[in-house]
Amino acid sequence: MQMNGIKQSSEESFTFSTRNDIRDALQDVNIEIMRNNAYNAYNETFKLQLAERKSIQEQELLIIQIEEEKELIKKQDLEIARLTKELETFKDEVKQKLLLKLKEQQAQELEKCELNNQFLIYSKFFNSIYSGLKNDSEQVDLNIFKDCQTLDQIISQLRTQKVNGKTYMEKILSQMASQSDEDIAILNRFVSKNTSNSSIVEELKNKWIILFSKPAVQFNNGTLLISGNVFSLSSVKSLYENDLPNTSEIYIIASEQLILDIDLKVPKVNVAIEANSILIKNSQCIIDTSPKDPPRLKQIQMSNYEKKCKKVQVDGQNGIAGDSAGNIMIIAKVNIQGIECLKLIANGANGQDGTDGLDGFDGEVYKDGIDGINFINNKEKIKQSENSGWGATHTIWYGTEGGLGSDGGHGGDAGVGGEGGHEGKISVIIQNEEKPLKFEQKKGLNGKDGVEGKGGKAGKDGKRGVEYYRFSSLNPFGGDETKEGQLNLWKKTKYVRNKYFQKKKKTYDIELNVIMNKEEYAWDGRTDYTKDQNGQQKNKREYFSEVKHLGLLKSMTNVTIFKQGPQTSNNLPIETFFCHTGQTEIIIPQIKDHFEIDEVKLIQYLQNLKKLHPSQIILIERYQNHQEN
Repeated sequence: MQMNGIKQSSEESFTFSTRNDIRDALQDVNIEIMRNNAYNAYNETFKLQLAERKSIQEQELLIIQIEEEKELIKKQDLEIARLTKELETFKDEVKQKLLLKLKEQQAQELEKCELNNQFLIYSKFFNSIYSGLKNDSEQVDLNIFKDCQTLDQIISQLRTQKVNGKTYMEKILSQMASQSDEDIAILNRFVSKNTSNSSIVEELKNKWIILFSKPAVQFNNGTLLISGNVFSLSSVKSLYENDLPNTSEIYIIASEQLILDIDLKVPKVNVAIEANSILIKNSQCIIDTSPKDPPRLKQIQMSNYEKKCKKVQVDGQNGIAGDSAGNIMIIAKVNIQGIECLKLIANGANGQDGTDGLDGFDGEVYKDGIDGINFINNKEKIKQSENSGWGATHTIWYGTEGGLGSDGGHGGDAGVGGEGGHEGKISVIIQNEEKPLKFEQKKGLNGKDGVEGKGGKAGKDGKRGVEYYRFSSLNPFGGDETKEGQLNLWKKTKYVRNKYFQKKKKTYDIELNVIMNKEEYAWDGRTDYTKDQNGQQKNKREYFSEVKHLGLLKSMTNVTIFKQGPQTSNNLPIETFFCHTGQTEIIIPQIKDHFEIDEVKLIQYLQNLKKLHPSQIILIERYQNHQEN
């Protein structure tokens, strides 16, 4: 049972603490696995990246080599020109043969230098393809060389087809370092000379596909892999968005540049991003792995009748724990442009609120007791006293006890609020150094506990039957009756005239003994038991219940004890006791045949009789008649 003000025991606290420590350790391991996967996945892409970086270094060497080759060609040209002039000067046949041989050798060297220079210029062109078109990589036509069989056809396509307003060749040549008209002429000679070279043709086609192939999107067993050279997130959105509901991890790898131009909101998903450089294109780009809060539990509703049928307390439902956010890891080898526009969020979800326990069902109301006069009329007629005399009589009838109402049901325990979800870990690394960025990262709030249900109201006890007092006179001097009162002794005096019209005073001693008056018993029957049903009131109810179940026979037993005694103002003979005891013998203290006592002692006796035998319904009929002139 959930105690108010106590969230969990010390053992549970230790368990939660241990669980959180293990979770933190697993998060660290998870981050490391993500980092390793980011490095290892799509190894070919990283090889291409290394090859591109190598080509940049080669580009610088090519420029030096080209200049050296140009100088060497100039020297070769000068040497050949010198040898040609000497051949014209010398007529010696032997000398001319020697000069011709030297000139031939120089020509061969010149040809080699020119071929080498052509290859270097082509290599510079080849290595400039990506740098010239990388900003248009998403618009590059991958099938531009589909029908090309020769190098000349490929170059022709580059010179005629356009991308974003310019020809492919214009964009490529714009990135060739120290390009000149001479370089263009040399490139054309290389193309013309190698137009049918299949190896060169296939190499250029393959490089084109590798450089400008569209990003690959693969989904397998909850892991989403997005890889490419240069691409924007929006360009692949349509390829991955259908897999997001079943995704637990996302890896985004760009060998050159990743353009973040849309938000990425993936609840509970780990996200790893790695690229040579990252460009934040919009004024704000959000990566959010925060889960949604669990839906609010519907409060159980039951009628009092349904709760009675269930016969057990209905506890509130416990809230479920909030989900934890996914981790975010970003690695940029060079830089993140517009990093101030990047917003990273990894908040845990709030725990679910517990519901309230239902109030207990109300007890059943029991029927009222039978009124005294009806009890006598309906069950058993009281016999007329054998020793009744002329004068006045008065009788008290006590009603039967009302039935006991049943206890109300216990209120249900409150539902416990769920634990808040844990925040995700965020790591941003630029040039192998972790950068302290501003991001939103917090644990979810614990759900609120429900309210404990109240105990049902106890059923009202049936009201005790109305006590009834009747006074009557056997002569025509009138009568009096009342239904309520308290233990008392009344004296009524009436003045009557006899047949001689002489005025005489007649006194009637009337005793009225009511065990409990109507108002007090009605209050007792309305007692409201709301919460604690084990207190003093229930003990009292159990006592009354025990009295009720003594096995009463619902019958009247009467005994007449009467002997005319001396008629004095201080002596009162008791005529009849009626006792409803539910047993075969009358439980009344022994009363002597001659019982003469004054009024005060009689009242004292009757009070004691009531205390000694609260389970009895005692009817008392007393007769007295005396006159005073």
